[in-house]
Amino acid sequence: MALVEFEHVEKYYGDYHALRDINLRFEKGQVVVLLGPSGSGKSTLIRTINGLEAVDKGSLLVNGHQVAGASQKDLVPLRKEVGMVFQHFNLYPHKTVLENVTLAPIKVLGIDKKKLKKQLKNIWNL
Repeated sequence: MALVEFEHVEKYYGDYHALRDINLRFEKGQVVVLLGPSGSGKSTLIRTINGLEAVDKGSLLVNGHQVAGASQKDLVPLRKEVGMVFQHFNLYPHKTVLENVTLAPIKVLGIDKKKLKKQLKNIWNL
């Protein structure tokens, strides 16, 4: 089973068709780069993964959770598993990348700060 799977996903902003028939699979451990010009839908695609943007049509599964059509309440368990930090978007400028990334798991999930930072440093090879 794919970690993230888009099937025929569509997203509109009024008449603007931001995502058009997106079909993608991301496997656990896979590194993916979304590359394209401004306005091509990269951020919109990423924001659909944990329901920050609603999918208008199609299916989106994330770690077994159906995101497309899910209520805000139904998205809570998924959002405890999936976190996102967007460059220059609601980051604290006085904090490091590591501090910004670990803030939510520490505050929301109660994960031990030292343990989490050590784990991330190992993952990021710091």
